[in-house]
Amino acid sequence: EDLDNYTEDGNCFYIISISIIPNQNKYVASTMLDSLCKYMIAKNITVRYGMRVSSYHKYADNLTINEYIKDVEEGVIKDYGLKAALNSGGKIEHIIENYYLDPWSCNYGVVIKHE
Repeated sequence: EDLDNYTEDGNCFYIISISIIPNQNKYVASTMLDSLCKYMIAKNITVRYGMRVSSYHKYADNLTINEYIKDVEEGVIKDYGLKAALNSGGKIEHIIENYYLDPWSCNYGVVIKHE
């Protein structure tokens, strides 16, 4: 399942980016993602996407990225993007260091998998 071995009958869908206009209803992105994932899964297609861990900068001095993610999963910390992905049935497949230069996420990202 590599991006360089595309086939029309493949079974994995990679999302590159989802952006929502600022000040929109906070459920727009999660509703859109949830609908897309349900559609793809119904067609027996695995969905994977990377996302930044947007609020990690607030906790980086006291928590490792693994501790932060655990606290988000347990509802101790609110990270709306990550929580929306998890609430729509996504699982964190792995953590990516140096995902991209982003002070809010301290350059961390995660790969989310829906199947």
